[in-house]
Amino acid sequence: MKAISKVVTTSLYWKTLGELRGTPRYEKIRSDIRELVQKKAESRMPVNARDKVFNDKRLASLSGIWHCSISRNPDVVLFYSMEGDTLTLGMLGKHDDFPSGGQNFARANGVGSRIRNSIEQGHVPTPEWEGVRWSRPSDLLNNAEVHELSVAALQEISEALYREAQDAPLYERLHGHDILEANEAEIEAWLNEVEAANDHILSVMRKPLVSLDVTLAGPAI
Repeated sequence: MKAISKVVTTSLYWKTLGELRGTPRYEKIRSDIRELVQKKAESRMPVNARDKVFNDKRLASLSGIWHCSISRNPDVVLFYSMEGDTLTLGMLGKHDDFPSGGQNFARANGVGSRIRNSIEQGHVPTPEWEGVRWSRPSDLLNNAEVHELSVAALQEISEALYREAQDAPLYERLHGHDILEANEAEIEAWLNEVEAANDHILSVMRKPLVSLDVTLAGPAI
């Protein structure tokens, strides 16, 4: 049996992940998903007691799909599949999406069909988010979601940084005074921060399209 060395992300995975953006546990959920993927690269065995594969004959559409509880509050379950050397992240859902106590069989098969349809549509390398939160330029350097932004969103950020280099409106909002009232060292430090952030945004914009299969060493998932 081949070891997992590639990860595929589906449009449904990004859509359901996007519904969690802005929630308090969003970063922890993403971190736990990355941890699960890394553990699956080491072994296909369940990572814990909450990581299971569907094998109930009454759930034909879910057969062979794995589900792992990622969070209890909010209730988040990761649905994924493994075939050959590839792990496919199919969807983030809830425990209500699959049978428990003899209930939810009809809904579960619908969920299974939805996941399989998304898997069949192939790899979607980025969700093309429309924006990220940042309060100062350096925030952009350490935000993994910058790599997941749409081209339009990246252009908007770059334009904001160009304006900042010229007139420093963000500096004034943060510090309560015009940048020209700052000393030379502070002005230089701020402009260097703006330049570094914009260079980073431009480098992301210049990156070629991600290949169909994302290696485990590739972008954040």
